Amino acid sequence: MLTWIISLSLRMRTVMMALALILLVGGVMQIRTVPLDLVPEFSPLSLDVHTEALGLSTTEVESLITVPLEADLLNGVPWLDSIESESITSLSAIEMFFAPGTDLMQARQMVQERLTQAHALPNVSNPPVMLQPVSSSSRVMNIGLNSKTVSLIDMSVLARWNIVPRLVGVPGVANVSVWGLRNKQVQVQVNPATLHANNITLEQIIKTAGESVWASPLTYLNSSTPGSGGFIDTPNQRLGVRHISPTATPESFSQVPVFGTAIPLHQVAHVIEANQPLIGDAIFKTGSGLLLAIDKFPGANTIEVTHGVEAALLELSPGMQGIEVDSHIYRPASFIERAAENLGTGIAVAYMLLLIAFASLFANWRVTLIAAVVVPLSGFSAIWALNAWGADTNMMMIAGLTLAIAVIVGDAVLSLDTIVRRLGAADGIANKKTDFAIIVTAAREACSPLLYATLMLLLAVVPLLFMHGTMAPFFKPMIWAYAVAVLASLTVALVLTPALCLLLLGGAPVAERTYSRLMDKLNGLSEVLVNATLAKLWPTILLAVVGLGVGLFVWNQAEHAYLPIFNETDIVVEIDAPAGTSLPAMSQITQDLINEILAIPGVRNAAAQVGRAVFSAEVSDVDSAEIWVSIDLDAQYEETLAKIQSVANARPNISAEVSSFLSKRILETLTGDDETISVRVFGHDYAILQAKAEEIRTLLEKIEGITNPLIEAHAEKTTIEVVVDLDRARQYGLKPGDVRRAASTLVQGITVGALFEDQKVFDVVVVGSDTIHTNLDDVRNLLIDAVTGEQVRLGDVADVRVVSAPSVILRQGVSRRLDIVADISGRDVGAVSREVARTIQGMSFPFEYHAHVLGEYFQQKTALQSLYRNFFAVALIIFLLLQAAFGSWKMALLSMVGIPITLLGGFLVVMPSGYFSLGSMVGLGIALSFSVRNGVTLIRAFQWRQLQGTPFGALLVRSVIAERMPALLISALVLAALSFPFIVLGNIAGLEILHASASVMLGGLVSALVLVLCCIPALYLRFGADAGRDTLGLGDLAQNTSANTSTPSLESGASL
Repeated sequence: MLTWIISLSLRMRTVMMALALILLVGGVMQIRTVPLDLVPEFSPLSLDVHTEALGLSTTEVESLITVPLEADLLNGVPWLDSIESESITSLSAIEMFFAPGTDLMQARQMVQERLTQAHALPNVSNPPVMLQPVSSSSRVMNIGLNSKTVSLIDMSVLARWNIVPRLVGVPGVANVSVWGLRNKQVQVQVNPATLHANNITLEQIIKTAGESVWASPLTYLNSSTPGSGGFIDTPNQRLGVRHISPTATPESFSQVPVFGTAIPLHQVAHVIEANQPLIGDAIFKTGSGLLLAIDKFPGANTIEVTHGVEAALLELSPGMQGIEVDSHIYRPASFIERAAENLGTGIAVAYMLLLIAFASLFANWRVTLIAAVVVPLSGFSAIWALNAWGADTNMMMIAGLTLAIAVIVGDAVLSLDTIVRRLGAADGIANKKTDFAIIVTAAREACSPLLYATLMLLLAVVPLLFMHGTMAPFFKPMIWAYAVAVLASLTVALVLTPALCLLLLGGAPVAERTYSRLMDKLNGLSEVLVNATLAKLWPTILLAVVGLGVGLFVWNQAEHAYLPIFNETDIVVEIDAPAGTSLPAMSQITQDLINEILAIPGVRNAAAQVGRAVFSAEVSDVDSAEIWVSIDLDAQYEETLAKIQSVANARPNISAEVSSFLSKRILETLTGDDETISVRVFGHDYAILQAKAEEIRTLLEKIEGITNPLIEAHAEKTTIEVVVDLDRARQYGLKPGDVRRAASTLVQGITVGALFEDQKVFDVVVVGSDTIHTNLDDVRNLLIDAVTGEQVRLGDVADVRVVSAPSVILRQGVSRRLDIVADISGRDVGAVSREVARTIQGMSFPFEYHAHVLGEYFQQKTALQSLYRNFFAVALIIFLLLQAAFGSWKMALLSMVGIPITLLGGFLVVMPSGYFSLGSMVGLGIALSFSVRNGVTLIRAFQWRQLQGTPFGALLVRSVIAERMPALLISALVLAALSFPFIVLGNIAGLEILHASASVMLGGLVSALVLVLCCIPALYLRFGADAGRDTLGLGDLAQNTSANTSTPSLESGASL
């Protein structure tokens, strides 16, 4: 089969050459144009349903909105795995997680069908909204708007009706949330005392305002059914009737008469243009403004979306006179562009070094040209295949391609070296075979053992493709990229390399089929090393023992971080004030922090979002904020971060955390603390939950291995509670609902209708004047219209008191929840978890209450057990493949000794830093690939020589080493040359993974070379006497190689 494939490629060598050029040129063009992103999509499949209920307390949000939505509508949606919710002041946020493999679009359809029944909810909120799905990295851009001449309300109108609709139309944009948005309203501000003095009730004002607009949401008003103007038919034409509202401005609106009187509205109320109560704000160095946060869809490319948004802003700029637009508050595309530039620089320098290395070692421009084509061709072919498959180009894909670099270089060098040697050996023979036949034989000789090596390398990563859990989507693109690159490399070595060799080396002068003098000198030095260790087994044993010991020591002592940390210059400072902090206070704290941060050398820009924004996936109250800080490229990064953290921590009663946005999102989504255990208690009453949680905490203290058990703290904030006294209210003919509606109108306001102006819609709201509800006493003194015609203080018909109430209510599975968290020390996590589970099962709980140990540990354990079983099965298959390849159980077993020896150099590189990263793992993988591929081919070369009739012994081993040494050294030196630019450029943007992998790979290559040149020959000489069996069916091929006669079929092929 191999002979037929190779022969066919040689016969079609012109086609192969054209294909190679197309792939090479197309690959270069694709690399220059393909959009790069940082990470693949890794978030779990989930949907968010948010319901805005401005003014509702946390408990009311839960009881009036969250519970009905969860229990009656959303629970039981097809494919739903779990449902969680978070209720805070004015917002209900429900997140639904779906089973792996669910089509999210179908799930959205199912959820939307349920939400059509949300009209049954109490009329205390806006309709529930299902948010658009966003990418794992979510935020693609922050845009700041501020002005010295345009008011915040006018700027909000522009943002709401012009900017946001245009930006959400940009391909890839999922959502645009606006912090600090001040929706324009016509507010009718009343004072109950003034109304009473004019013998007017609050209900009259509500009816007046509601009946003065075309449409009202209040169904008891006539304006709730405004009707249509209609039309009339004359003898010749039809004439439509259109009504023009005369109340389009606050001034004109104030002229309408109060319901039931002829008194104009402005005599008893203030009619002004204002905005709604804020749920958040945007703070800049010059004060308040608007912050537009842009999220992208899953799979959308960050750079493409950013350029689309910037083009849209440029298009809108003529209509934004007087507004300063800052599109660089947070712009991850800038980092990606720098990363792509640095990556391109590193690859270009590495490619130049590759050419220099091949030219220096082969001293043959033809071989150098072939190498210059086939090495990048394997990578380009893999990228072509992955992109055709629909994979995105990101840093994890690049890490996978990097992991395969030893295979790509090794395949190219081995094929070239074998063909060059066979062509050179045939020169000077009178009756030699044709170049066609020699290349077929040489290519098969090179590729036959590569099939086994390729299969082993692919099998080694197969378990990772079947891994499940939170990290699976993150790492699978890297594994697929590696597998595709390995297959592409084998295909190129099998098909394209022989064809190019026939075109360029067939008939070439004998002088151009030799190695360079530098290569001869390196061969001589290596032979000295081989001869010194060939008859000695103890160096191999010593290296294996040392490698195993060093590996175990470094693995146990080093800090493990397998998720990449990118050197982003855009930093987020998350600050939290005590629960209940007001928006003005939080805004002032944030403004002061921005000014202090901007004074730090190296900080270029800073802006903040306080609280939350409508339609944003972030759930936070006004007592929290995020400051977006941009650091100069030439600043001392770590030092600047430390200063920012110091400034943020200097504020009393403020907790602050400094991190990069993407790195924090990756860590929050994918990692958990494997040294902790959590017990979750479910129920409805917080007092009972707290009592049972305390009981569980006490039990946990008695379990061996558990330290510091704590009950999850839920911050409480001060709330004004109004409880109507039925007896006192009855004296004035008031019902509880009457009191609530009147007080809510005076404090929060009631939307009575909308004005339609210039293709925009503005609410009309009746609300109490700002002066009547500034403190607790004002609320107690609110005047309520009684049925008797008099007014009564709210405090006379209700108890108005200050209480502590939860600032957030967390629910899971339609029940409130409370967690008990404990650390684990000195005992296996699994044993502790099982004992805790048994302890919980032995407890008694009230009706509707229960508890269980969180499943994160058990899910991870199940996933790891499955992964370990797969790895064990694969290791067994690889061992059987080694036995099949070598024809010897002994050699298959002894080949495993090479693993700790290969890893020794890499572990020694990691040891000083004590930090084991994803790049370190990639570097070790490259070294292992190098040793596996070259180890298998070297042992097969020993066996090949035996099949040719060479007696077993030191002479056989030395002759094979002398023959194979150039390929080994060239592969190692080329890989070292490829690693050099990434080591020199350092840990900069785009090279966070490659820098670490290059350093570890270099150390691993040294130990892998020692293994292949010294240890494997010594092991084979000692144990390989009976290993030279024809397990690959190469006996005939060996005879053909040693024969000088030509094969007829190949001769005929040579003439084509």
